[in-house]
Amino acid sequence: MKEGENLKKMVKKIFLLVSLVISTYLCAAQGINGQKSKLETIKMAYVTKVLNLQPSETQSFWSTYNLYLNDVQSIRQTFPNDEIKFDEHVVKVKKNYSKKFLKILKDPNRVNKTFTLERKYRSVLKKELIGRSNSNS
Repeated sequence: MKEGENLKKMVKKIFLLVSLVISTYLCAAQGINGQKSKLETIKMAYVTKVLNLQPSETQSFWSTYNLYLNDVQSIRQTFPNDEIKFDEHVVKVKKNYSKKFLKILKDPNRVNKTFTLERKYRSVLKKELIGRSNSNS
């Protein structure tokens, strides 16, 4: 039984490593959009780690997650100066997508993390950038 658990852990680690290497390679090949692509690669690795995404969940999750982000961005563009209407519409979108994410992730806690990780990712990224700028000074 312990051997099976170790094998699962190893497969997860190998999957994450291969995903990161492929993403990094693709990111480096994109030239002008390189910086943005690097950030997207880092974000993908962060989200994958936080949600403990399994290989079988990855494709469905990312296509659904990207649609979710596009919907939220569209709402922001529709209500750029009305935070209350923006929040009201985002809650509706989250309720809709929570059902979709639950089908993919099979765990309400992971679904909830999906909706909070964007803010946490930005916080981690901000701290990293501040740390780098302080070390360069």
